[in-house]
Amino acid sequence: MKKGLFLRLSKLYLLSAKNSFYYVGQISLLLRPALFVVAIFYAIVLSFISLIFSVLTILDLITFATDSIRKTIINFMDNQCLSIDNSFISFIFSPIVLVLVAPIFIASLFLPRPSSNDLLDIAENKILDAVSGHGVFKRINEIIWSAAHNLFDYVPKVCLFLKPIVAIVAIVYSIILIIIGTIFFIFVPLDWLNNFFKRVMHALVNFAYVQHDKIMHNTGAFLFSPIILILLFPILLTIVFIPKFTAYFEMDA
Repeated sequence: MKKGLFLRLSKLYLLSAKNSFYYVGQISLLLRPALFVVAIFYAIVLSFISLIFSVLTILDLITFATDSIRKTIINFMDNQCLSIDNSFISFIFSPIVLVLVAPIFIASLFLPRPSSNDLLDIAENKILDAVSGHGVFKRINEIIWSAAHNLFDYVPKVCLFLKPIVAIVAIVYSIILIIIGTIFFIFVPLDWLNNFFKRVMHALVNFAYVQHDKIMHNTGAFLFSPIILILLFPILLTIVFIPKFTAYFEMDA
């Protein structure tokens, strides 16, 4: 099962609490009593934050469901686009299906997506290319405009006496599709905005992972890294709960 952002953060803060005690066990006996009290305080606060993120993991599941619905719609639209020039039936009906499904996808944008499961894979150190601007609005814009192009690819395939009629249908359909594609193109900046927040969140989570690891290595990090993690908590929550109307999906081949 995929790990959502809240589950990752919950484990990170719990490990940070454990690392505080790990460091206390490595220092001299003279300093242990004083630092043990500090470790207990940090552990209580960090464990409480971990508990909050643990409770919020239900939002990871909601995000998985939302992403699954949106991805299903997008893959369906992609398949309809690719089938347009395969047969006369597809040529006639696939563009109509695309026009009808487009508002359904728009309606899916109002489904909650509080987590950011497409953000990164910390374990494998993978990050999506946020500069590319890939997102659902750009993807659907590409699908719709490709569908308009595929209409004209089908025209040469029909017999000569049907070509004028099919060409007229292709022109009418393409105009409608281009209008719908343009509407989605207008929303492409939302993809860029989402990618910007994705990069910010990636940087913050990576920074948090560095801080949680440093706790074990020296007294300065032991004293100050937990404070940094505690201060990061409201910042992470704020960015996580920014509405996300778009996302990156790897489309099925």
